[in-house]
Amino acid sequence: MGGFLLSKHILNRLRFFFFLIIIIMGVLVSRLAYLQVVQGEVYRYRSEENMLRVLSITAPRGEIFDREGVKLVSNREGFTVSVGEIPEEDKERVISFLSEELDKEVEEIEKVIREQRYRRYEPVRLKTDVDIETVARIEERKMDLPGVIIEVQPIRTYVYDSLAAHILGYLGDSPVSSSYVEQWKNQGYEYKYGDITGQEGIEKVWEPHLRGQDGGILVEVNSAGRLIRTRDKNDPVPGNDLYLTLDYELQRDTERILKEQLTHLQEKEGYSGAQIASAVVMDPNSGRILAMVSHPGFNLNTFNDDYKNLATDPLQPLFNRTIKGGYPGGSTFKMVTGAAALEEGQVRPTETLRCQGSLSRYNVTKSCFRGTVHGPVNMYQAITRSCNVYFYEMGLRVGINNLAYYAGEFGFGRPTGLRDIPGERPGAVASRERKLQLYGQGWVPGETMDAAIGQGFHEFTPLQMANYVSLIANGGRFYRPYLVEKVVSLEEDIIWQAEPEFHRIDISDETINVLRRGMEGVTQPGGTASFMANLPLKVAGKTGSAEIARGQPTHALFVGYAPADNPEIAFAVVVERSGTGGSSAAPVAERIIRSYFSLDDLKDEDEEEPVVEGEERRPEVPVEREVPAERVEEELTEEHEEGIDEEPAGEPEVRRPEELEEEGLTYDEEELEEEPESAD
Repeated sequence: MGGFLLSKHILNRLRFFFFLIIIIMGVLVSRLAYLQVVQGEVYRYRSEENMLRVLSITAPRGEIFDREGVKLVSNREGFTVSVGEIPEEDKERVISFLSEELDKEVEEIEKVIREQRYRRYEPVRLKTDVDIETVARIEERKMDLPGVIIEVQPIRTYVYDSLAAHILGYLGDSPVSSSYVEQWKNQGYEYKYGDITGQEGIEKVWEPHLRGQDGGILVEVNSAGRLIRTRDKNDPVPGNDLYLTLDYELQRDTERILKEQLTHLQEKEGYSGAQIASAVVMDPNSGRILAMVSHPGFNLNTFNDDYKNLATDPLQPLFNRTIKGGYPGGSTFKMVTGAAALEEGQVRPTETLRCQGSLSRYNVTKSCFRGTVHGPVNMYQAITRSCNVYFYEMGLRVGINNLAYYAGEFGFGRPTGLRDIPGERPGAVASRERKLQLYGQGWVPGETMDAAIGQGFHEFTPLQMANYVSLIANGGRFYRPYLVEKVVSLEEDIIWQAEPEFHRIDISDETINVLRRGMEGVTQPGGTASFMANLPLKVAGKTGSAEIARGQPTHALFVGYAPADNPEIAFAVVVERSGTGGSSAAPVAERIIRSYFSLDDLKDEDEEEPVVEGEERRPEVPVEREVPAERVEEELTEEHEEGIDEEPAGEPEVRRPEELEEEGLTYDEEELEEEPESAD
């Protein structure tokens, strides 16, 4: 009986465990079914995600052409060294080898590898355009360099080396940082660590258009990250092409002319300090920039190798003087003073003033250049012969507040609105506010006399000067300058076309006609650039010399337009530390005119003919768009505040004279002793 009870007890326990096992098995089967049926797709996707990786194929950047289709910037194939995953035990040895071969700091390579760990199977570029000798040495030790990859990728090439270097700009030597990636991502553009991007000039500003769409290769890797095979490929799409407003031949000739003039001034005229010059040539009827030169320049194809020397060169070849240089306008400013006097009713064009070689006012005497006595002169003659005394008097009649206001109307003291390259500075106009801002001192009447002939507190860029004479040439239209004419896709569709923008300045047609007539006389017998009378077309111009320091040669300036009766080009030339505008800058302008109108063949005999893509591509003239002056002012202010990194030599907003008088900005009794003498 006892045995039976024991057996029954054991049987009950066995039944309990049996049912428990059935329940557990049921749960396991249910879970397995869920994972296989319901979650199967998810886990299959994750499995493939662990096996498949996309390797990037760099897209060629868009090419850049001049206005006629001459290729300026292109691409070629070159070697790039990248790194993928490096086994921990090999890192120190591999990094040390790459540091020596690629001339990069160990810390820089380690930083790249740290960034790379977030993209485990995607190689990251260490250096682009690696020479064949270095590539050969790396290939020799390929088995000892796990994770090191040599690729053939498109490399940027600049067809004419240093031509238009400050305009075209350059790409970075190193891959972009993670912060840069985030910056572009916030603007709607996808970049990854390792991409090379534009760092200056058009390459920087037009980066989104020039950059293509990278392709990719879908590869299969094993658990150790080693590539097994290629599964699929998506070809890259090249970036869009840019067509500029630049004229290749005019740009080439202008660069050569400036260089030759500087050599002449140093070797033949004794101006050893004449080593820097700049020039801007524009279409006054649209705002197109046809040539823009800042000398010295630099070779774009060797920029990365030359950078250390360029950055420490005392002549600052990386500095684009056409949009960042600040020069007093000298006598080229006299048309502003003349316009102010005429518009304010302080003088009639034919009213004469007797020049006796000097003018004494407020206990100071100021002279014409070298004390020249011009005798009776009216407005036309004063511009033609560059009479300081006449414009001293006009400056005193209108006052500094009016001078500052009209200087602003002509575009000085504010950005021109050039969007296509970064870093344009606003320059500065002489004013009570500017002196107070710089020195904490009040204004004196003698400084008004200086300002009236373009000396003193003025700072203008060559681009501003070219724009200034452009609006005189075209009758009072202030065009926004531009360098990019159109953007063309790979399929040759125009996806963006520039549209000239202008506003009319607050100067009467009568006043502008007086200025034009005076400028036409400058290049005729009796004018300060009379040698230009020998040209087969009539030129309007104005010479100027900018004071820098006592005992130092002045900066030579010349501004103008041609032909005088139907202007096609307007220009500004600045030659630093070279004497008078008539002798040092005007000859440069004369040769530029000869180049543009094909009056001389300035082509180097050894120079190859430029390659023109397809048929002639001179852009059609787009429809103009007049923009209200108030809106232009708002846009320029916003663009300048957003687009300038460095601290510019700025100028407070120029206001009407009556506004300043209400604030009590009046003359100090104290007078200066300096006596600038405009040398033309």
